[in-house]
Amino acid sequence: MAEFLLSAPTMGGVADDSVPRKDVPYKNLSGPFKVLNADFERQYSHTYASRLDQLKSRCGAAVRQKWTDLTLTNRVIDLKVNTECMIVGTLFKTMHLKPNILDEFMEKTIMQGPKPTLNSYVSGEDSLVIEDLTGRIVVILDEESLTAVDPAQLVSGLVVGLRGFVQHNGELLARDLCFPSAAADASTTATTTSSSSSSSSSSSSSSSSTAPAGTVLLMSGIRVSPNSSSKLLPLQLLADYVTGHVGSPNEQKDAASNICRVIVCGNTVDMQSSLEASEDAKNHGESSKASSSSSSSSTSTSSHNSMETEAEPLRVADNLLSQFARSVCIDVMPGPGDPANVALPQQPLHQCLFPRSSGYRDGFQLVTNPYKCEVNGQMLLGHSGQPVFDIARYSNVGQNQPEDGLDLAILEATLKWQHLAPTAPDTLACFPFKQRDPFVLSGRCPDVMYTANATKFATKLVTMDNGRTVGIPFFFFLFI
Repeated sequence: MAEFLLSAPTMGGVADDSVPRKDVPYKNLSGPFKVLNADFERQYSHTYASRLDQLKSRCGAAVRQKWTDLTLTNRVIDLKVNTECMIVGTLFKTMHLKPNILDEFMEKTIMQGPKPTLNSYVSGEDSLVIEDLTGRIVVILDEESLTAVDPAQLVSGLVVGLRGFVQHNGELLARDLCFPSAAADASTTATTTSSSSSSSSSSSSSSSSTAPAGTVLLMSGIRVSPNSSSKLLPLQLLADYVTGHVGSPNEQKDAASNICRVIVCGNTVDMQSSLEASEDAKNHGESSKASSSSSSSSTSTSSHNSMETEAEPLRVADNLLSQFARSVCIDVMPGPGDPANVALPQQPLHQCLFPRSSGYRDGFQLVTNPYKCEVNGQMLLGHSGQPVFDIARYSNVGQNQPEDGLDLAILEATLKWQHLAPTAPDTLACFPFKQRDPFVLSGRCPDVMYTANATKFATKLVTMDNGRTVGIPFFFFLFI
């Protein structure tokens, strides 16, 4: 008989040993995404200038390596008419369908109402301009140019190298295009990362080179809301599996114990649904107050019910996350549906939103979006999906891919462009950085690059940097 109530079951008077979880080295590399002093009085031109400054030398090196028969012109203002040239600058795309906030104040818009929101703002009338700190020049294309320079496959904010002829009217007839090379210290080792429906593997910590690998579990789109109680069973089963409460002993030993880290990649709660439910509760209370004789009591009850409805998803999410934090290290990123700032990089959610989980200081961590970390030598970099969604609206990158390949095609394009969110700040909100652009890919290429809140799970090995791209679906899309 066990000596104490609820103690571990015994066999032969000796308690069974628990299965140890893999313990691997970890580094949080998201320092560049932390915003200490946000100054929105700055101009966004500083962000573009910093981006060009960080990528110009790398793009220039790629240009010289690709086109050895020409000399690179350092500044736009130095371009000569009727001469073939090479130039590095920031690309901007003029799009006739792109929304313009000033249109809201036009008489036509006031009378007819705002234009409908489109899934794609790409059209055949889109044109390109390349500029640097000295000037800008219009880029024109012909049938020959479109095979190498297609505006539909590009977005504003890219730092590129162009080869072409400067016409007598001062326009640049483009012939070819070149993107920045990877950073000089971007020495990438091969990864044997394996992925399941929401996980990717990384190497384990050990003095032996043949040590078994640990597993990083990636999930997104939990979207706890007042109406999601019936959908929480799959998430509870996952928590029980990770913490070792379900599964055979062999499963716990060979699979669950290998999970060394869990990363929740945004949209932990669905605040929009919570606010709508809170508003419904408030309106219901006001209608009840109209038929009640005690107005002060009804008002108090209505306000209390409204606040309870808003807070309920956070309480449920906190309870679920704390179950993970008791057993395994867990990192929680903010997403577009979470109570966080909209502008990228999104700052960590406040600890007061998860009081129970925050008590596990060694296992629970609130991180930025994007988020970069190193787990046993394997570098992981990803975001909650906003850059991918925005690029899909303003370009045709990946449109020829199947539905589950669109997100990966855009991720691979950002690797090629060496920038995580090139459409910021043009069409994607971000902080006005002055002396740096944190979204520029620098240093070592990531072994695993992921985007969250996708419609389907997908993964692909990328040959250009010997890494893996991963599309992480909404958690509940797997069960609907």
